[in-house]
Amino acid sequence: MKKIVFALLVFIPAVLSAQPKHGQARIDSLLNELNGRKHDSLRIAILDDICFDYYNINPDSGIFYGKQGLQLAEKMNLSKPTAHLYYVLGANYCVKSDYSDALDSWLMALKLFEERGNKKGIANTLTNIGRIYVMQRNTNHALEYYNKSLYTYISLKDTFNIAITMCEIGGAYEVQKKLPKSARILQPGAGN
Repeated sequence: MKKIVFALLVFIPAVLSAQPKHGQARIDSLLNELNGRKHDSLRIAILDDICFDYYNINPDSGIFYGKQGLQLAEKMNLSKPTAHLYYVLGANYCVKSDYSDALDSWLMALKLFEERGNKKGIANTLTNIGRIYVMQRNTNHALEYYNKSLYTYISLKDTFNIAITMCEIGGAYEVQKKLPKSARILQPGAGN
């Protein structure tokens, strides 16, 4: 179960992201572009992209560049890129199994997404926080965050993420060994 949750944690953000991924070649191109940028919002966006692209290749490098972007975004008082940088930093920390820093990053991202009213960012972050709690075997907290996420996805009419979140909720119940009656009925060999 832990492997499935971890695979979903790494896979889902990549699927949901509109950014194309081209591995190290794309990172090298972004690094070249970064060298020519002064301290401006485009530099922050490049650092954000590098942080994101590194999370599944070299999360330590992702954290390094993400922190640079975060520092610059906070200095320029730009809340939108700050929220996304915290979100992507959380993914890098999570891949390293640094769940404490991942949780701290995602809680900051959640706060900033809520301040901006970014429902999609809120829902995605709530789901990731729930995943951290499942990995820490704190399924009651996980279910709390998953349910908030589910209601947000429902308000967005995001059927893909509604389905994913419902699977996450089922996984949390499975960890608790408390599958709802409806889930037990669907299990092979289960009687009425």
